[in-house]
Amino acid sequence: MAFAAAIAIVAACGRPHPSTAEVMQHNLSEMRKAIRDFRADKHRPPTTLKELVPRYIASIPKDPVTGAADWRTVTEEPVRLNEFRRALPLVVSGIVDVRSSASGTDSNGRPWSEY
Repeated sequence: MAFAAAIAIVAACGRPHPSTAEVMQHNLSEMRKAIRDFRADKHRPPTTLKELVPRYIASIPKDPVTGAADWRTVTEEPVRLNEFRRALPLVVSGIVDVRSSASGTDSNGRPWSEY
């Protein structure tokens, strides 16, 4: 009887809600795709996440742990070298990845900052 009630509850509620980790992975995946698409179109990385909106992503999603769009961005600052191995001016630097700025860990002990 309890089993039948549990099935009825799941059926009534529809699909179960995604976990915080699933939402985190989805949001990061969408932003990483937007960064790749931006780079492919513009031949440079974005300098801010706001540059991705609205063409590459509708809006910057909130981090499901912090509840804010306070993502930590990873940037690159490549240096070009001439034939004499002297540094030339830096080429355009920008965002190459995005990570959670949340402290703590998920239910498996993985730090949110590693997502």
